[in-house]
Amino acid sequence: MPTDPLIRDNRTATSYPFWVIVDPRQIMRGGDIHANASCVTGVWLSREEAQRHLDACRHRFSDRAVVFTMSGWQSNDWRRICAGETPAAILEAQDAR
Repeated sequence: MPTDPLIRDNRTATSYPFWVIVDPRQIMRGGDIHANASCVTGVWLSREEAQRHLDACRHRFSDRAVVFTMSGWQSNDWRRICAGETPAAILEAQDAR
């Protein structure tokens, strides 16, 4: 089985994908970063799990909420996790610096 995240999920055209729920009910409220950040929930390792959460908890979200794919390509930590390293090992290596 290939370990490349792009190959594992052949429906996602991005490297090192993860999924979030974006609920735009408050976006664009005068550039308030806290209001904008509150519109994002997650992360999930599969689109299916994110969608399951959205469906199960629909009452917590507006009717405009959607599952959105993001790329972890710019995050060295996320790429290392996708390569099989544990978050604990990554944090330990960072603390050793």
